[in-house]
Amino acid sequence: MTTVLAIDTSGAACTAAIWEPRDDDPCGIVLASIRQPMARGHAESLLPAIRTLLDRTARRPDSIGLIGVIEGPGAFTGLRIGLAAAAGFSLATGAGVVGVNAFDALAHAAMPGLAFAPPPIGATRGSLAVAIESRRLEMYLRLYPIECGLDAWSLGSGGEMICAPPAGLEMTDREKSPGGLIVIGDGARRFCDLHPAVSPDARRPPYAIDGGVVARLAWEARSRSSSDIPTPLYLRPPDAVAAPPGRGIEQ
Repeated sequence: MTTVLAIDTSGAACTAAIWEPRDDDPCGIVLASIRQPMARGHAESLLPAIRTLLDRTARRPDSIGLIGVIEGPGAFTGLRIGLAAAAGFSLATGAGVVGVNAFDALAHAAMPGLAFAPPPIGATRGSLAVAIESRRLEMYLRLYPIECGLDAWSLGSGGEMICAPPAGLEMTDREKSPGGLIVIGDGARRFCDLHPAVSPDARRPPYAIDGGVVARLAWEARSRSSSDIPTPLYLRPPDAVAAPPGRGIEQ
């Protein structure tokens, strides 16, 4: 049985989880997880958190067969911390690495909740907006179509990933109608407050990335696992820029 380690340092928390698949449950089982809210300090917190998870689950590092790590979008430094840790753990143990999109992790985590807080009665289609904070005026945004089947709501493929102010997300008339849009992610409150066509009632959990979902998505994509570090997904240019020639310290 493959044990999966999930890592997320892309935002305002340091998250890690150990997960295993189950033949009788497509969601698998989270053996242990840690989520520590923080604006900074991910590099100092991540490896001790993983050590704690291994101790809690009586697993050795070499029992990890796959690593799922959030590849973005998210904070520049935070993303690189998680990706570097995944690469180092892979080098030490031989486990493959799969990059997981932050939008997808949040969208998939939202789907079970629709059974308890669905769109309006009679609705068969809707849209899910994932709003992720960037610590700037803009936020990271992506829309997903959702559709009601016989037994549950299903998630369609995500649309374009953009970095824009909340009002910069273009929506259809159906999405602007009451109940036509559900907003999730840590930017959901600000998005609903600032988008003129969205009601505050559109906010739903999750507001943070779930390590168990990251692990499950990595497991489902295990055929593309690699020992190479995933390419970080950035939707905006870095704040820091290289100094122009001639501006260095004179010798």
